[in-house]
Amino acid sequence: MTNPAATMTECNRFESWLAELAQAGRTERTLQEYKGDWLVFSQWFRGINEELFEIAALTGRDLRDYVDHELRAKRAVNTVNRRLGTMKRYAAYAVDNGWLGPDVYRNLRRVPAIRSQQVAPEGVEGASVRKLLRKVERVGDRRDVALLSLLAHTGLRVGELVELKMADLAFSEGRGTIIVHAAYAKGSKERRVPIPAEVRELIHEYLATREGLGDDAALFVGERGPLTASGVHWLVGKYAAMVGLKLSPHQLRHAFAYAFLRSSNNNLVALADVLGHESLTTTRRYTRTRPQDLAEEIEKVQFA
Repeated sequence: MTNPAATMTECNRFESWLAELAQAGRTERTLQEYKGDWLVFSQWFRGINEELFEIAALTGRDLRDYVDHELRAKRAVNTVNRRLGTMKRYAAYAVDNGWLGPDVYRNLRRVPAIRSQQVAPEGVEGASVRKLLRKVERVGDRRDVALLSLLAHTGLRVGELVELKMADLAFSEGRGTIIVHAAYAKGSKERRVPIPAEVRELIHEYLATREGLGDDAALFVGERGPLTASGVHWLVGKYAAMVGLKLSPHQLRHAFAYAFLRSSNNNLVALADVLGHESLTTTRRYTRTRPQDLAEEIEKVQFA
């Protein structure tokens, strides 16, 4: 592993941490996130301190200044907190290996995460999702119709969708589920996600256009092989633009969550199971007030 903003010793130490995490069962996606956070932080460290990064040189001041830098750059609070958490976890590993002193580590732990306003995730209205699905049904091929419908009706993460194989489909008379394996599920938690009848039919129609479908064959493919996460983002953006919208696959996940709660009388436990949340605290975000709802309520305020 190389990093022009870090010493070779540092690169070797970080690589050993990732290897240990991999042995402990962390997903490849999680490891890539940690690596990306480390690369971004070390680049900032080199620029501000005019020296190559080493975990042994990290201070609480560095972490606090980095958080301030990211907030001034208008980085998303969740991103800032994730990067902060990554560096703290890596620092704990450094302490265990004698590369970082315990007193310094205590100062690092005192750097607080950023508290964000407790509002719900930004989703899209049901009417917008309907416009999107109607457009892809009119002008898209069978693969795109099945793919966007599956995203909208199950709340799957893009990283989970692109890993699906034929063997992960469990269809029987009158019902069907998709198996999301722990190897690529966020939080390393396997789950089964029910597929509504309408979407099952669309998947069947798409698979009828495919040949040589073994258990290991990817569910969704393009001209060059299995679809990638970036390919799915591009597809959603393409059809959204056709109806004057700017949407991401994750917004479709949020839209599904809101619709599920409305139709299930706010069954948070069931929604957490479907979305693959490890904690109900995460799922409860969907019961909070959304930004647009806050704005509407503020508009109603009068002093009469």
